[in-house]
Amino acid sequence: MLLNQLKNNDIRYIKGVGEKKALLFQKLNIFNVYDLLTFYPFRYEDRTALKKIKDIIPGQIQTVIGRVVGHDHFRIRGRRTILKIFIGDDTGFFSLICYNRNFLKDILKKEMKVFISSSKFIYKYNELQTADFEYEIIDDDNDTSNIHTNRIVPIYHSTENLSNKFVRVLVYRELKKIIDDIEDAVPSELLHKYKLPDFNLCLYKMHFPSDMSELELVRRRLAFDRFFFLELVLALNKRNITLTDKKQKYTKKVLMNKFCENLKFTLTTDQKNVLKEILTDMNASKCMNRLLMGDVGSGKTIVALISSLVAAENKIQVAFMVPTEILALQHYTNIKEFLKDYNVQVELLVGNQKIKERAEVLESIRTGSADLIIGTHALIEENVQFNDLGYIVIDEQHRFGVLQRAKMHLKAPSPDVLVMTATPIPRTLSLTVYGDLDISVIREMPPGRKVIKTLHFYEKRVNEVYDFLRKEMLQSHQVYVVYPLVKESEKMDLKDAQSMYLNFRDHIFKDFNTGLIHGKMKKEEKERIMNEFRKGHIDLLVSTTVIEVGVDVANASVMVVEHAERFGIAQLHQLRGRIGRGDIASTCILITGYGLSEEGRKRMNALVKYNDGFKLAEIDLELRGPGELMGTKQTGLPDLKPANLIEDRKILETSREEAFRIVDKDPQLKAHPVVAEYLKNDNFKELNLIKVS
Repeated sequence: MLLNQLKNNDIRYIKGVGEKKALLFQKLNIFNVYDLLTFYPFRYEDRTALKKIKDIIPGQIQTVIGRVVGHDHFRIRGRRTILKIFIGDDTGFFSLICYNRNFLKDILKKEMKVFISSSKFIYKYNELQTADFEYEIIDDDNDTSNIHTNRIVPIYHSTENLSNKFVRVLVYRELKKIIDDIEDAVPSELLHKYKLPDFNLCLYKMHFPSDMSELELVRRRLAFDRFFFLELVLALNKRNITLTDKKQKYTKKVLMNKFCENLKFTLTTDQKNVLKEILTDMNASKCMNRLLMGDVGSGKTIVALISSLVAAENKIQVAFMVPTEILALQHYTNIKEFLKDYNVQVELLVGNQKIKERAEVLESIRTGSADLIIGTHALIEENVQFNDLGYIVIDEQHRFGVLQRAKMHLKAPSPDVLVMTATPIPRTLSLTVYGDLDISVIREMPPGRKVIKTLHFYEKRVNEVYDFLRKEMLQSHQVYVVYPLVKESEKMDLKDAQSMYLNFRDHIFKDFNTGLIHGKMKKEEKERIMNEFRKGHIDLLVSTTVIEVGVDVANASVMVVEHAERFGIAQLHQLRGRIGRGDIASTCILITGYGLSEEGRKRMNALVKYNDGFKLAEIDLELRGPGELMGTKQTGLPDLKPANLIEDRKILETSREEAFRIVDKDPQLKAHPVVAEYLKNDNFKELNLIKVS
């Protein structure tokens, strides 16, 4: 039996679980026995050092063996009765204070021999006692005897009404049931080549190690497996893509050449190289599947536009999908202006359009008169029928859910796909999330872009910040001030965009023109506000993160983010990228409260020190891990535990090399039937991966 076949064994049918506890397990993303057995401990406690009661040191984790001497009760505040259990050995005794645990009187019976583990022994009322403890009844006939104490004890993330002790017992019993029947899915040649230890033993030891020293070897073996099967699927996926024939041909490039000749600026070397890679893919007989990474302001959009122009000239429809209406509108306005002399029909499709306008756009898409359609997720709705869609550009792709991206692909039989991100992705992460894509990178910034100065201020200096904004606006520069909330919240003590807009407009900056924009506004209102800001009619724009991507106003010189601790590095870097887009010296100011976490301080320091998005992405990965950085649910990044993308880079690269080698030599996996069977049962469905036949 393969371990992942246990995904068919529902958690609720395990003895002792049932419907109610199954719902608690689901909060921990545990739905079946496979999930349970791969729900690895996040830390371990060493409870092996048994002590006599007289040697207990308050404040340290300690385990003792004793006997239940007796029970007593006492009252607090004259009403509530609390159980006290006395534990003794030949050197003394202590008390277990059992708040809300009166049931222990019937479990820990007099003369019963027990292990007691606690890190919170204290001297109180002239006696040694603890109210926070774990116990284990010493019973040779109990199959879970001695898994909670007198050993290295696994500690799991838990949830209310689901104790660590219960989880531990469940894991132990299920492991005992299956551990001898699990087949190692990694090919034997790799087991020998890399001297990988036995999988079954490693799985057991990951939960119940004999000592701490063996944990790292065990973890690295399980990490190899996790990476290897993920990379296998990516290798199969990439091969499947590269084998897909396409009908679209891009033979005409007259408009592209004319467009490039008429540009008022020169493309950077990186832009030219990336464009060459894209055009090479477009001219190939197989479908393009390429990721374009480039820092904020590096010029990805113009590259995408040039390649889209090639498609449009060859009567191949282009869908340009972006995450927000504001960005869609800006792209639509700019691209329409760029292409006004090139006989290319550009249309805009967003969710918040008038019925008549939307119907006209849908008809132009269906008949094929629309060459380039810029839109939000509205592009993937069922009633959108393309005439001959062959080229798809997905901008800021990490902002879309996996299913949204997959639906976009389904709009065309064999599209060429270019996905773009201004959030640079560390190499290790790109090998997992985007291992089946070809990757192009723009590192070079366009000439003339000034480095943005970034400052970190604490809240008490906010008036200094406002004075600085006033000076900038007096020089006819424009500024952004961003808040995490649209309106005041009773649950969070945070400033909000609506209240601060009124405060700025009526009091602090009443001599200037102030505007407000946020995602809950109607399309027409957002469009009006952004146009006013672009034209310079608004001096200070109060906003939420709706302006995080794509907004391009050259005269904006200051970005202030209040409650900056509420945002991640990538989001703050994106917000910072809204300024410095002209030749004005620009400043980003991050304002936080004093109660910053250690991670929060590191984030602020990194943004002050670095402007390079690639460097910041590496720091972000180290601070928050891949799931938080990319948004696991959004990207489709599977749970890689116990693998660690920072510590296990070499394991990742080795497993990737072996996976791609196997697929290259044996694309049908006929020589690797166990591997094929494992992939059939594995659940990388978030990645929209192929089936292994």
